[in-house]
Amino acid sequence: ERSLVRSPFSSLQALDLSPDHSKLLVSSLSKNGNSEFWTIPVSKGTAERVGELTGRDAAWSASGKHLVFGNGSTLYLADADGKQAREIYRASGSVFAPRFSPDGQRIRFTVSETELNTTSLWEVMQDGSNAHALLGEWPSRLTACCGSWTADGKYYVFQASQPVANTSIVVTSLWALSESGLNGGPLPLTNGPMSFGNVSAGRDTTKIWAIGVQPDVEVVKYEPQKKKFVPLIKGLSASDVDYSKDGKWIAYVSI
Repeated sequence: ERSLVRSPFSSLQALDLSPDHSKLLVSSLSKNGNSEFWTIPVSKGTAERVGELTGRDAAWSASGKHLVFGNGSTLYLADADGKQAREIYRASGSVFAPRFSPDGQRIRFTVSETELNTTSLWEVMQDGSNAHALLGEWPSRLTACCGSWTADGKYYVFQASQPVANTSIVVTSLWALSESGLNGGPLPLTNGPMSFGNVSAGRDTTKIWAIGVQPDVEVVKYEPQKKKFVPLIKGLSASDVDYSKDGKWIAYVSI
């Protein structure tokens, strides 16, 4: 069943659901431009600020006792109410999408290197020790991002982008990394033509929730007589159209 969760914010982003399913962890921009963390009851109640914390992304531990969040290039650990925040790791790029392992001992997160246009998955222990990149020499490791463990802890599911052979198209697929290590590298879960992202494992271990996107672009031209836009070529999904000088040919990028 779908229901409306009301909030006092003009815009917000849902980050996590509490282990007891009673409240949402959200971020909202404050007047000074910082993203603040708040909790919003799923049914009735009042939104409450999570301490004085600010940052890009956050998540609760499965026990509900701890909160992990990223602010700039730093990963922090705090009590669930936002108190006792302490730095546990500082990355070379911006940190986002942190998630606790089901047993609460490890934290995996994404590091974005804007100048290099890369994202990569990292892991660190809750006490800040043993920080390391997750995927070794896996070919798509520098496009990997935004993972989530299955509820039973057997798999870590994430997204990574790969170019489609002989085209300019890039497809984002879902992958599963076995925690047993018996299967070697990541296992593909999807393989185009639709891209999938924002993955979240279902709580019953039988489903994976994700957002699916398949770009479809229509090239149009304006007809002054009809005072409206009409398709240039029906069924053509493309962009960056250019005409030859004689007007007999067009060049375009297929989407």
